[in-house]
Amino acid sequence: MERQKATGFFINPDYFNIIDIIFSIKDSLVIEETGEECKLVFDKEKGKDVDLFELFKDEFGLNVSGIKSDDLDKKMVFIFDKKTHFLKSVTLDFNYNGKAGKLILKATVDYSDFNEVNEDSIDDKLK
Repeated sequence: MERQKATGFFINPDYFNIIDIIFSIKDSLVIEETGEECKLVFDKEKGKDVDLFELFKDEFGLNVSGIKSDDLDKKMVFIFDKKTHFLKSVTLDFNYNGKAGKLILKATVDYSDFNEVNEDSIDDKLK
């Protein structure tokens, strides 16, 4: 089944692009299960050849100059709902402290209410 692209709106970062990236680095992730959630945590040792910054730069609009991505300390966590299997949140954490200075870059995206429609947000012309 081929995924259809929606037209007329966009969500950035794109949910499905994030899912594709997660699948591409699946061997670099460790699963941690909690009550209602499943966390996928990036393992630096397993993913030593994975350039997280490069993978996520387009989705998050990331751009850093004067620092090589290899010099960044990278942490990443994906949280999925166990019941629905939907991605609930993404946390990226890139840090650098070296000759070029100090950088702390943290991005968190929360996804929720996938199929819920807020009637107040629908234009009267569309009702």
